[in-house]
Order: sequence, then C-alpha cells, then structure tokens
Amino acid sequence: MSGTYRATGVTLMAHKYRGTGRVLTFFTRERGKVEAVAQGVGKPGSSLAPAADLFALSELFFAEGRNLHRLTQARVIEGFEDLRKRPVALGYAGFWAELLAKATEPGEPMPETFDEFVEGLGLLAGGYDPLPVVATGAWRLLLRLGVGPDMDNCARCGRPAPAATVFVAAEGSVVCPDCFTDANGVSETSVPIRPPLRSLASTVCEMPLARINRVRAQPSLWEDLLRVARLQVRFHLGLDLKADEYLRQMRAG
Repeated sequence: MSGTYRATGVTLMAHKYRGTGRVLTFFTRERGKVEAVAQGVGKPGSSLAPAADLFALSELFFAEGRNLHRLTQARVIEGFEDLRKRPVALGYAGFWAELLAKATEPGEPMPETFDEFVEGLGLLAGGYDPLPVVATGAWRLLLRLGVGPDMDNCARCGRPAPAATVFVAAEGSVVCPDCFTDANGVSETSVPIRPPLRSLASTVCEMPLARINRVRAQPSLWEDLLRVARLQVRFHLGLDLKADEYLRQMRAG
C-alpha cells in the first residue's frame, strides 16, 4: 500500500540517478535502511540537497514506491561538518556507513544501532580516536545481526577455547592449538587471539560508546579487533566493502 511517512535518518550512500537526481541510502531509526530517489538534488538551490550530504542527520519525509521510495522533504538536524576536517576519522566513518548500508535490510528497524551510529559520528567529529569507536560499532553490529565471531569455543572440536587460540575467518570462530595445524598457517585470513584481545571483545559489548576511549588497550589490539570484524563481514556476510581497502592501506602505511 502506497502512502507517506516520516523518519529520522542518516545519509549513508548516494548515487546519481537520471540527470540531477540521486538515489540515497538512509539508515533510519523508525524503518532501518531506506533507499529513496531525491529528484533535482543536483540543481542549485535544491531544498533536498543538504540532506543528500553523506552523514547528514535529517528529519525526512517519504512517499512510498513499489521499488524505491521518494524523498519529498528534508530538514537537516546535524551535518557533522567537523568530521570532514578529519580525513582519518572520515575514512573510518565511511567504512561504518558502508557496512550499515550493505549489511542491514530495508524495513527492519535497529534503533539501538541507529542511536549508536549517530553518537559515534558525533564522537568522531569531536576528535575521538576513530579506531576504537568504529571497531566497537562494527563488532556490536555483527552481534546484533547474529553473525558475531565465536571467541569462546573451538570451531572444530567444540571444546572451550584455551587462553591462546587463532581466529580463522573461514570458520567464523577461534580454533584451538590442537586443531590448528601447521598446514593451516597464520595468514591474512586468520588472527592470533590472546587473553587481552578476548577481554577487549567482551568489554566493547558492555561499555558505553562515549567511554570507549577510557579502555586501556594498545592500538594493535583495537586493530586486531577490527580486523576480526572485517574478516567476518567478508566471509560470513559475503561483503567486499570498498572502504575496507582504505583501512588496509592505512594500516599498511
């Protein structure tokens, strides 16, 4: 049934559509992911143009369509302009936004994830270290989607994981030393797991996002946590994110 509705959402992605139009992907609090056409956004003075900017938090009005909805009105609540002054934070935010755009389903609200994302954008714009913020956001999203990495039990023998294990991307889980043979090898698709990393994974599930910078953990631990999340996205959601290449290059640099 066609109709109109209002939602509060963040712009995740934008693609050109028929001249000056755009197809916009929003993550909304009320309806989850929404894909909508915004006509005339590319024209000077368009009233919809500010809401088409990536990461803009807006009050949005839509007309429902058979395939794509249509954005009819929009009022920007927060543009997070300072985020654009921080290139590294902007890159991490892009990864988080692309993950939400591709891993979530239309019409399935995730209000807790929405609130967390908006809070996270504010923290990134305010100068927080982007690595812990985005690693936490990605880890929690995987858990809510039901594809969180299993850090507690060996994927092959089923026994409780010992202190030192290896996360194997193809398994989506840790593998104990008895099952992890030399033939497996430590590679780009596996991550050694030690007690500090397992403890960090547990901590980020409970710690308020605004306090995540108080967690005493080496940057390498945060990098490994995000790497496990990225591998899980690739192997168990089947997603190759464009922003993932940016994170790889940044880590290599």
